[in-house]
Amino acid sequence: MSQVPKLEIRGAIKVGKAIVEGQQEDAIEEEVSHLDEDFDFSVLKSVIKKIKKDLQAGGDAQLLELKYSGAVYLSLKDLKTELRANTDVWRGITAKYFIDQVMARVSNHEKSKWQILGTGSNPREILAWRMFTRGQLCHEDGDSFPYIEDTGKESHDFWMSHVLGSPTIAEKGLGRALVKHYAEKRLIGDPIVVDVMRPLARDWVNRPKRTIATFLMTEEEAYDFLQPIFENPPPPDSK
Repeated sequence: MSQVPKLEIRGAIKVGKAIVEGQQEDAIEEEVSHLDEDFDFSVLKSVIKKIKKDLQAGGDAQLLELKYSGAVYLSLKDLKTELRANTDVWRGITAKYFIDQVMARVSNHEKSKWQILGTGSNPREILAWRMFTRGQLCHEDGDSFPYIEDTGKESHDFWMSHVLGSPTIAEKGLGRALVKHYAEKRLIGDPIVVDVMRPLARDWVNRPKRTIATFLMTEEEAYDFLQPIFENPPPPDSK
């Protein structure tokens, strides 16, 4: 058992700056504190070892984020609810366990190193939270996580803007159906590009919430609801 790490915004900024200077280990040791709570991080540590191995073998950090989201969810799903609701905890977990992935994920963008540790107010920027929440949405029985990897390397904006950064994340049926449709379009070689996804999500996913109880939809009902617009997507957004 280990104590649960936490990292506040100011500390995350200091760690981000230290990464640029190659002093991240000292900064993490100094800035990450711990809550008076214990949790078994052994399963997460074994996942991190696999991620590091894949990174060392030349794996793409963005694809690995998708690949291991399910495993991260399974390893942390027993965290107490109040800990999962604490943004400082997700910053701490990211800094303590995911720092190699943070560095690989944004190797050429110094500012993003700060953001991915959670220096803003939006938790979707925090790598560990993002992976956990993606896995939580797509989890089926056992260790099955359909659709996640099928969304592909270019899906970052889709996940950030239309799933993780949207109220849809709280609607499992609608969220899963949206991810499934997006993945299926990519798999048949007809991906939904960013400028098309924006009006699609705005007009056919978010706007209907005003008059339709989409949160009551099952995945199958939501899939059927979205099918017409994915078969005939709107024109690119010119706004």
